[in-house]
Amino acid sequence: MIKTITLEMQEALDDVVKDFVYTSDQNNYGSREAWYIMKEKPYVGDCEDFALTILYNLCGRSVVKLLFSIFIGRGKICYTLSPKGGGHAVLRYKGLYTDNWQDKWLDKKDYIAKGYTFKPVLFWAYTTSLQLLKGYLIARKKEKANG
Repeated sequence: MIKTITLEMQEALDDVVKDFVYTSDQNNYGSREAWYIMKEKPYVGDCEDFALTILYNLCGRSVVKLLFSIFIGRGKICYTLSPKGGGHAVLRYKGLYTDNWQDKWLDKKDYIAKGYTFKPVLFWAYTTSLQLLKGYLIARKKEKANG
């Protein structure tokens, strides 16, 4: 089955790619791992934040719709080992994949050919939801500390 990149998918990806600045969670939040939806430009975050923000934009910038998309399996954060060997998050949406290194929509086989290894450990919908809640609480704590 041929998967199609819709105009909506391309625009959501282009919007984030254009204004994305990579920074680790440790530098951004003082935490080893914090998943966060970047709502304002410039988009500053890591691979999970990149993936979640694209999905957020695809869901009409609605957290409720993003969570629904994850729960029904339309959107998913996939855990991979990158070609560099470290853990890495990739967004799967309607059967296509993207991340902050490729900056385009690809098929899973394209990712595998580039050296990505998709791990059987899955970020289930509840895992993503809990990580988002944790990220929100960490960001709120940082905001309060900064006044």
